[in-house]
Amino acid sequence: MAIGASGGKTSSLVGCPKGTVPPHREWDSQDRKVFEQLGLCAGIAEETYYAAFLSCCLCLFVLPLEPYIYIRASIFKMASCMATGTIVSLAIPILAVKKVYV
Repeated sequence: MAIGASGGKTSSLVGCPKGTVPPHREWDSQDRKVFEQLGLCAGIAEETYYAAFLSCCLCLFVLPLEPYIYIRASIFKMASCMATGTIVSLAIPILAVKKVYV
């Protein structure tokens, strides 16, 4: 355990994030087959992987709807925009999920 800047103990595994998603395993023929069946170019595979990663994070940690733990289409669309660099405001969806009214 290490002492954090605020004086509290932090795990040695917790560090300053670099802001990048670590590389994933190589795409195998089964992975590529899905994109071929959908008629999508191979270049979009990385973007789709990143959008799926963001969707999981958003659905589990930012916009959870208990007791349902699944990726919702609206969240995947938002994550797809984020994966392409489009700025997306999460304030309204978070307030709606948390049922906080101003």
